[in-house]
Amino acid sequence: MKPSDFKFFTGVTQDQFEIIYELCGGGEVCSVLKYRYSKKTPTRPIVSDFTARDRLFMTLIRLRRGIPMKDLSFVCGVSLGFASECVYTWIRVMSLTAQKLESAMCVSAVDQQENKPKCFKPFPNLRMIIDSTEFKVEQPGNFEQQANMFSFYKKTTTAKVLVGISCYGGISFISEAFEGSLSDKKIVLMSGLMDQLSSGDAVMADRGFDMEDVFDAAGVELIMPPFLGGRTEFTARELALAKTISAGRIHVERAIRRLREFRILGRTIPSTLMPVCGDMIRTCAFLINFQDPYIPAEKDDDSGYCDEDLLTM
Repeated sequence: MKPSDFKFFTGVTQDQFEIIYELCGGGEVCSVLKYRYSKKTPTRPIVSDFTARDRLFMTLIRLRRGIPMKDLSFVCGVSLGFASECVYTWIRVMSLTAQKLESAMCVSAVDQQENKPKCFKPFPNLRMIIDSTEFKVEQPGNFEQQANMFSFYKKTTTAKVLVGISCYGGISFISEAFEGSLSDKKIVLMSGLMDQLSSGDAVMADRGFDMEDVFDAAGVELIMPPFLGGRTEFTARELALAKTISAGRIHVERAIRRLREFRILGRTIPSTLMPVCGDMIRTCAFLINFQDPYIPAEKDDDSGYCDEDLLTM
């Protein structure tokens, strides 16, 4: 297969594929993965022409291209049931691998100082830019679940996650998948985000995350666009701050757009995948970090707005 075709179908290069395979345990672990358990499940490696690498490859195609399982199983020459079990298992394995790397992905503010993009320079303690996003899911049959998952913003049933990126654009935090009816504030409290932050850090967010009391209690600065309050207009400094924050926050929106490029997330997530919905989103976020950065290096960065007066904040 040509390298360009490989990346088209999986979202990663062949070298990156091998790195992912090794991060998931390599042949020692991947060759003995079990796809259906019982008391009689053997512990010896599975001997099959459809290797562990083939199963990972099939899973990446399912995520990136969103090809239906029946089509995928036919092309791969395996049964529909076995193909589904492989995809479930590998999504879970990659998700667990991403969780183990969570602390390494959540880069400290100090380690982000070098070559920081221009739009983030006014904020020396900035560790993360956060936003929430929703993915449409198939409507559940249970009425209570329908109500819990219904998003008034999207007018449909959704799964909602909190996404955080570093100043360089890599995804540094991804929450579990929550019901679409939950507010951004509740998701912040339930997501474990605060456990990843340290006193002295700063987090950038939009006005929907107006919860300074929670961040202040943890010693974390919350950077948000200013509010008018009872006034009729912003000051010149507030306008400059709002523009700079807007220029910075566009990058988290670009990260979310990259998530949706995985077609399994860009379409309605079927009910059959709901048990691994959170794992699937985390896995796609994990895979995004293998892509080329989309925020230019400092010397090439001429697109981000930054009012020089804010550098003295």
